[in-house]
Amino acid sequence: MFSPADSQDSQDSRIRSRLIWYCLYSLIALVIIFASPQAFGQATPKESKSKVASQTNSSTASKAKSKTSSETKSQTRGKTESERSSQARSQTTNKEKSGGASQAKSQTANEDKSEESNQAKPQTANKEKSAGSGEPKSEASSEKVPASPSPSPATAEVSSLKPEDLRGFYNNPPEVRELLTAALELTQRSLGYLYGSADPERGGMDCSGTIYFLLQKMGVTDVPRSASQQYVWVRKFDAFRPVVSTRLDSFELDALRPGDLLFWTGTYSTEVDPPVTHTMIYLGKARSDGRPLMVGASDGRTFRGDKKSGVSVFDFVIPKPDGRNPMSRFIGYGEIPR
Repeated sequence: MFSPADSQDSQDSRIRSRLIWYCLYSLIALVIIFASPQAFGQATPKESKSKVASQTNSSTASKAKSKTSSETKSQTRGKTESERSSQARSQTTNKEKSGGASQAKSQTANEDKSEESNQAKPQTANKEKSAGSGEPKSEASSEKVPASPSPSPATAEVSSLKPEDLRGFYNNPPEVRELLTAALELTQRSLGYLYGSADPERGGMDCSGTIYFLLQKMGVTDVPRSASQQYVWVRKFDAFRPVVSTRLDSFELDALRPGDLLFWTGTYSTEVDPPVTHTMIYLGKARSDGRPLMVGASDGRTFRGDKKSGVSVFDFVIPKPDGRNPMSRFIGYGEIPR
């Protein structure tokens, strides 16, 4: 059995033991608290700072990303607008080029229809214009025939007749009937006006080239090639009849006969001497209305008031001083030397 003293000691010992364990538990709890503050929802200063820095960096990155995205969108819009502007300018330029090309083509087409595109003409102008009808560019501005005529003639818009359409055709001498028949047959070949050509196989001829071809075909071998020298040729034969009047009923034309050569000056500017620039063959008068006619090559004379171009039948008219070309003048006619 224990004594009361022993019992008291035992209780004191248990109390001390409990106090010691209580203190140990408290110490352990404090250690745990200070060692692991996150377990109780607390953060250390270092962690706080790190977290703040992380949040700051995240915010900065987000702002930077937003700014970059905004700049990218802005650049994209700028590029799109620039591309649209560039396309608009390109379309405008293309339209202008297209318009310019169209005009160039239009101008080229008009020039191709004119005499200038069908002639390798000299520096002096080669225009022939009669009063009220407009004359062609025809003869060379020198006595030499160009070595290489234009590659293609002007578009042929010719008129033609048959020998029986001429008054008194069969009353002419045989050689005149032969010449006029050959000339009228030539008008049926749709030959254009081709400067420098005396060969119908080229598709066209000029005025003196037509005379040269027809007379050579008739066996007249000494016929000159240019209008100026054909005039000299007739003058030397003493067969030329000058005309000063501008009226078809003038007495100066009383001796004019079918087959005679007709001569003009001033149909274009020339430096040759004598300055004769155009020549044709007189056909006689039309059976239908008695109007005088001629045949040859031109790019601007008329037949019954309609403009013709090429080797054709034309109205024989005398230029007026107040006509389209005041410098153009009919100077006379003459029989073909034989």
